[in-house]
Amino acid sequence: MRESVVTERGSMPKITLYVKDASTPLWDRARKLAGGTDSLSGIVTEALAAYVPEEEARRRAEKQIGKRLQPHTFELHGAAHDGYSQTLKFIGAELAQTKLIGVSGARELQGGTGTLFVTKGRNLVLVEDRGKSGTTVRVSKTFTEFVRDHGSKFKDQINEIAAAVGDDFSWRVE
Repeated sequence: MRESVVTERGSMPKITLYVKDASTPLWDRARKLAGGTDSLSGIVTEALAAYVPEEEARRRAEKQIGKRLQPHTFELHGAAHDGYSQTLKFIGAELAQTKLIGVSGARELQGGTGTLFVTKGRNLVLVEDRGKSGTTVRVSKTFTEFVRDHGSKFKDQINEIAAAVGDDFSWRVE
């Protein structure tokens, strides 16, 4: 390990960062990119300013949802995407899974799998994997929107989903 000292003048305390030898090339590149116009402490502070609110939001969401948020990546393809592939990436927690049913005329067809995720911003992301037919994504900004558009697919799990996203999902009639 190599020691790197970051010192700020004024009211800031002296902070010492220990950098692993394997990280030295990254620190050297950062120093060159700073080009003398900004100190490494300024770059680290800028990185922390981006990291801290992001991490706080993730932890608040995990506490509210009761599940660990983690990165997810899906390749979207098929007829719904005009034969093109796209990549979907988000940070979220899986809430539920269901079998999708398709209808062709009077007969039911197995339509694949629907997996529902909630993001730290409380968006509900439904990933529908229909095998060779393709993978599609539907994003609902609110629980009410999700229930309206996709609730029937998750009818046996709707109360658990509501609890996970902090929605009461009850009606009061007086």
